[in-house]
Amino acid sequence: MSEQQKSLSVVTILPPPSQKLGSAQLAAGTKVMLSDGSELARVKEVTLTARAGGL
Repeated sequence: MSEQQKSLSVVTILPPPSQKLGSAQLAAGTKVMLSDGSELARVKEVTLTARAGGL
């Protein structure tokens, strides 16, 4: 059996609505949307890394 692989180039992180202006933003309820429009479910952790001058 062969498994088809998909390549996704963009992920969008959508935080939940802010509960109160000026307060800390909670992570619970954050959604991870894939470039094909589907939601990545059961995400436990997201780590973002950035480099100066990187694209």
